[in-house]
Amino acid sequence: MGESKKYGINTRAIHTQKKFKLPTGDVMPPIHMSTTYENLEPGESEYFYGRMNNPTREIFERTMASLEGVDDHETLHGFAMASGMACVTMIAELVKPGENVLITQEVYGGTTRFFTQIATKRGIEVNFCNFNETEKLESLINENTKLVWIESPSNPNINLYDMSSIAKIVHDKGSLLVADSTFSTPFITRPFEHGVDIIMHSTTKYIGGHSDTLGGVVVTNNSEVHEFLHLVKKQVVQ
Repeated sequence: MGESKKYGINTRAIHTQKKFKLPTGDVMPPIHMSTTYENLEPGESEYFYGRMNNPTREIFERTMASLEGVDDHETLHGFAMASGMACVTMIAELVKPGENVLITQEVYGGTTRFFTQIATKRGIEVNFCNFNETEKLESLINENTKLVWIESPSNPNINLYDMSSIAKIVHDKGSLLVADSTFSTPFITRPFEHGVDIIMHSTTKYIGGHSDTLGGVVVTNNSEVHEFLHLVKKQVVQ
């Protein structure tokens, strides 16, 4: 379909790409239920096992990357996950023992519990602060800070943060900025435009919209991070 920036967000929501155009001419993509795919020769098809990839899932992953403003959404596609917390777990794999994560003070309770009760047991240091206090934020970022984690608007009090200013501080220190944009969706805020490196959504909420689906999605515009998260997606967490 070309570069995302040439099309409005409504167009991208329904016409992200034509990779999955079927000979039957389906207007609505079918739901592919198969867990395995026929290959008459090894490597004949890019599809062989559902845990690795799935045509239905890939349409959603590419659409979300496009909606977030990723031009090369075929290569830097999103990662569909089983829940928002699966997204948190996946992104946390970027952090090694001895490194630390700095998180905005008001954040989703599940995220807080994951980092304080699970990540810390793996040798990861976790700190919280009010990201509107930029001097304190800057003082807490050091050479071991791998991720700075923002949630804007926050859950549940809808606190907002200046992502562009925070991104400059984070990048000047050599860290990655993660934004949980669940309460915004790309129809309201596109964090990549403000310098964010990784975006996550609990699609259970506003993207799903009807309290009848459970899921999550991670998108990054950083090719190195994307390659690592792709490995994690295939081998560690779904």
